[in-house]
Amino acid sequence: MKTMKKVSVVILNWNGGKYIIDCINSVINQTYQNIEIIIIDNNSTDGSFEKIRSKYPNLKYIKNNKNLGYAEGMNVGIQASRGDYVMLLGYDVYLPTNYIEKCINRIEVDNSIGIIAGPEYAWIDGVKTNKHLPSSGAYYLKKRIQVGIYRNRDLEQIAFGVTGSFPIIRRTLLDDLYNVSGYYFDKVFETGWEDTDMRFRAMLRGWKTLYYPKVHAWHVGSASDNGNIRLIEKSFDYQKRIFRNRMYVIEKNLPSTIKKWLMPYLCLANILMYIYFFFISRKSLKAIALAKKEFKENLDILNVKKKDILDNVLVTDKEIKKYFKKF
Repeated sequence: MKTMKKVSVVILNWNGGKYIIDCINSVINQTYQNIEIIIIDNNSTDGSFEKIRSKYPNLKYIKNNKNLGYAEGMNVGIQASRGDYVMLLGYDVYLPTNYIEKCINRIEVDNSIGIIAGPEYAWIDGVKTNKHLPSSGAYYLKKRIQVGIYRNRDLEQIAFGVTGSFPIIRRTLLDDLYNVSGYYFDKVFETGWEDTDMRFRAMLRGWKTLYYPKVHAWHVGSASDNGNIRLIEKSFDYQKRIFRNRMYVIEKNLPSTIKKWLMPYLCLANILMYIYFFFISRKSLKAIALAKKEFKENLDILNVKKKDILDNVLVTDKEIKKYFKKF
C-alpha cells in the first residue's frame, strides 16, 4: 500500500478572530487524512490566539513575541513543519473538504511541479460565493514587473504563480530555495511581494507552478487591512513597503539579459506611475520616495542575495520570457 504523504498546514494568525475558527474547521474536516496543523501567531491582541488554543488544544502552536510580518512569520511555520508538502494558509481562507486531497493527487503525478493551487472565490460576510476574486487565476508577469492574470480561469496551466493565500508547496522545492539562498521567504520583505520573490526564485530553479481549477477555496482578501484591496486605499506604510519590495524583486531576481530586455518597459512604467499618482494619490509619491531611500540603503545586502540567486539559475532566458505577458 502506498504511503500517504504528510501535508503540513501552516496558518499565520494576526488578530484573525473573525475568521480563523472557520478556517481551522475547514482544515480539520479535510478528506485527506495525513495532515498536521501548525498555528503561528504574530502577537495577536484580539484574544484570537488564546481562543483557538483553548478550542483546539491538540494542534501545534507557536506564538511570536512581536508581529514578524508575513514573510518571517511563515518562515517560523515552515521551519517547524515536518510534511512532505507545506500548505501556507491565510487565516481568512475556507477550504472545501476535498481541496487538499485533490491537489495532492494531482501534484504527485509530476515531480517537476513544485507548487499547486486553485482559484479564489469570494467569502463575503460569511457567505461563500461562486464569484472569482480579482486575484483569482493563473499568475503571469507583466513586463513592467507586476503580477497579472491573462488566461482562461477554467484552464489548467503551468504559470509563473498561483494565489499566495492557500498554495501547497513541495518540501523539496522549499529545501532547494533554502540551500541556494539561506531562507524560504526573504524576511526583509515583511508583508507584500514576498510571495512574488519566492515565485521568481522557484521559477529560476526550474520548478513548475500549476494552476489547478478543478478545486477552489474561498478567501476574504486583505482581511488584515480591513478589506482594502486597491493600493491607494491602503496605509502609507503599506504603500511604501509595496513600492520598495517591487524594487527588491527587480534587483534580486532579474538576470542581466532579462533586465536589459525589460528596461524600456520598466522606464515607461516609472514615468506613468509618477503621472498616475500625481493626479490620483499624491501621498503615494512620498511613499515612492521613501521606498527608494530604503532600497538604496539595502543595496549592498541585496547584491549579495542577488549573487546567490543568479549564480544558481537553471533555466534559459527563453524559458523565463514565456512567463511575461503584455505590458
